[in-house]
Amino acid sequence: MSIRWENIKPLKGSQNNAFEELVCQLARQEFQSKGKFTRISAPDGGIEAMCEFSDGSLYGWQAKYFLSSFSSSQWGQIEDSFKESLKNYPNLTKYYVCVATDRANANISGNKSFLTKWEEHIQKWKEFAQSQGREIEFEFWGSFELSDLLSKPENAGKKFFWFNANELSDKWFEQYNQLAISNLGVRYTPEINVDLPITMQLESLARTKKFKENFGNQFSQLLIDVKSQYQSLYRYEELVQYFEPVYKL
Repeated sequence: MSIRWENIKPLKGSQNNAFEELVCQLARQEFQSKGKFTRISAPDGGIEAMCEFSDGSLYGWQAKYFLSSFSSSQWGQIEDSFKESLKNYPNLTKYYVCVATDRANANISGNKSFLTKWEEHIQKWKEFAQSQGREIEFEFWGSFELSDLLSKPENAGKKFFWFNANELSDKWFEQYNQLAISNLGVRYTPEINVDLPITMQLESLARTKKFKENFGNQFSQLLIDVKSQYQSLYRYEELVQYFEPVYKL
């Protein structure tokens, strides 16, 4: 399902706080096994969270609840946060900019696209860092990247908490299947199985191996049936042109 960022559940009365918290939770899930992950409260010195690695380098995350292409004021907010982080975290090597929108790339009537502006700004910020004797890599986490992280099974609980949306993962089905079996008690007998037509419909939705095998068998049988009727069909001249392609299958 697509994420509607405007529906994120407020934290302490603010959707801005909620978005920052969610970004930090997702970052922690991705990086906690790779280094020491720390959530930073305000005043944060330019980042919401950081991950320190064994080589001494540090990654930082800055989250802004921006729902569309940035205004000049919003670009300024990100730049101020970056420069603040550069001053406060001397080991910073990678800076994540996390927002609730994606970068459009349509240059219309001479106006620069979001993607073009992003590339120009990060080039400016990199040059500023280099003037301070620093090398910084920038990473963009937009709606697509954050939605992709939320689609992972391990983040299903976060999606439900922040957006009241269930993620129908394999684990979810296993849990509810076991719950149904438990509720049935002695009435459930695994040896008794009744095949219903809807079963194959569900198999087709999931594109399972069973569905593919069944589809292949039925298609093969269809070809056999059609080929067995070739002689009787030849009397219909308008159909002859279609025989050869079918015969080659």
